[in-house]
Amino acid sequence: MSVVVGIFPPLPAFGVAAAAPLQLPFSILFSPPSFSHPPSPMASAPTHFRLALLVKDAQPSELFQLFLTRQPSPPSASPPHPLLDVDVWDLPSTPLASLLRGKHPPHNDDPRLFKAISNVTYNLECLGLKGFDVCAAVAQIQARIFPTGGPCKSWRYWKYIEEPEFGPNPPIHTIVFLTETFTDEACFAADGEWIDPHMAYSMLVNADSKQKRIGTLAMFAFSSHFPSGLSFKYNLSIHGQEYPPGVFVAPMDSATLSPFSKTNLVVMAPTAPLHHPVDTTVAVACGDALICDPGCYPSAAHAQLAKIVNELPKKLLIFVTHHHHDHVEGLPTVKQNNPRAIIIAHEKTLQRMGKDYGLDCIAVDGGSKLVISGQELEIISAPGHTDGHLGLFHRATGTLLVGDHCVGHGSSVLDSNSGGNMEDYLTTCKRFIELAPKVIIPAHGYPTLWPLHMLQNYIRHREAREAKVLCAIQRGARTAYQVVSQAYQDTPPAYWPAALMNVKLHLNHLKIISQIPSDFNMDEFDRSSKAPFILRCLPAAASHMLQKPLLSIMGTSLAGSLSVIVVVGAVACLWTKKK
Repeated sequence: MSVVVGIFPPLPAFGVAAAAPLQLPFSILFSPPSFSHPPSPMASAPTHFRLALLVKDAQPSELFQLFLTRQPSPPSASPPHPLLDVDVWDLPSTPLASLLRGKHPPHNDDPRLFKAISNVTYNLECLGLKGFDVCAAVAQIQARIFPTGGPCKSWRYWKYIEEPEFGPNPPIHTIVFLTETFTDEACFAADGEWIDPHMAYSMLVNADSKQKRIGTLAMFAFSSHFPSGLSFKYNLSIHGQEYPPGVFVAPMDSATLSPFSKTNLVVMAPTAPLHHPVDTTVAVACGDALICDPGCYPSAAHAQLAKIVNELPKKLLIFVTHHHHDHVEGLPTVKQNNPRAIIIAHEKTLQRMGKDYGLDCIAVDGGSKLVISGQELEIISAPGHTDGHLGLFHRATGTLLVGDHCVGHGSSVLDSNSGGNMEDYLTTCKRFIELAPKVIIPAHGYPTLWPLHMLQNYIRHREAREAKVLCAIQRGARTAYQVVSQAYQDTPPAYWPAALMNVKLHLNHLKIISQIPSDFNMDEFDRSSKAPFILRCLPAAASHMLQKPLLSIMGTSLAGSLSVIVVVGAVACLWTKKK
């Protein structure tokens, strides 16, 4: 992520532009302080922008404080789960809504806001950003700070923050302004709090189950008062984000499945203060840094990976969550640049990876410990996506790396050819919930600050999908196409071939719990799930693509959907020819 510094950071956790001022999803990359003018107008503006305000204590003092507001949590299902994510506190922010073409900005009659609106409008135009409802955005942020009315101080441009492209939705870039006020103002919002750097750092690195947390923008605002981050310490120049301290995430181009196009490379070298010595004798391996799932592709991404590996310490561990190619294709590049690096993975993952990468390997399972930069990481058994899938948990910061168990948009596809199992998947969700993580970092898409909400939704989603599969069978569906087309009516037909794997796992689970009707023949279902299923999917997928407006199918979704159609069509033709 790039940061431009001025004269003086509904479900964003899933990459969706929100209509309410929630926390921005992981857009922060530390960079040393610098000073410049606002950039020249940008050649191409991204889809979504957000306005944020850094409210600083105006009292001349060595005590540096910022006013943070409690961020609304995602809506909970009914009945609510007994375990809930703790509150997140961040800079007050709101999306910048685009005005309709030719429409003039609405006039705000509040004289207190006139100067702030004028200054924000001017600086946005300097950034090449025009056609936004600045009046509404400024008024919303002012109301978050002073809900009953209060002084509107001068707003000064502070930073422009570009979010990494986690995908599949466009990144949300943030324009941050700075204002100063006195902490003794009587009309501050009740859901706001003055927080100093010491308290903020403690929130980030002491993941007590009841400890409140600060968001990504607030962490960036406090960064100059924190120990140096990974990107600064190791000069990581790649576009990524660091949250919490010591955990750096860089989305790398990879040959993964649509709608994603990137795999998150995670670099870990925790910096949390140690309250007691770590027993390295119980660790299966120790290192100065760790990378997780180097699955980048093509050559340009390998060049980026090579640069990162060269910048990291030579005592490097490579944690592989599972064997899929979009998680391991960068291993030859790691070997070329650091032949001393050690692969850490489940025994089944090492077997399925197949070729010898020329690196030492250590087979591990759930409960094993790693020590990275003097801190303990726990390996979590996480079968479901595959039977050798693993997670990695840093308890001090509550950071959980989940591989493909979770994704930042939609739900994961389980690999039935590699031991994927629905019962195991749900058990892993519950195991992750028991860990009470504070942040989940998936291999694809946005990390989330609402991990318990995400995991609980996954369980509900899988249970609801299984109920749809059973309902389809009870209504007479017997072939693969009949079951999938009914159970996945809410999913584009281009993705039904991938959904078929999940349906098979749901059927296996229903069979185990004796819910399958006696007249349902699994052998006939399996036979219908090959070429007949794929050939039936092609017309439905093509019809779906033709019905969509041209503008809405351009870009990644179009390329991904067409590639799926081409691939399944080619497979069907080859299979038919072989028969």
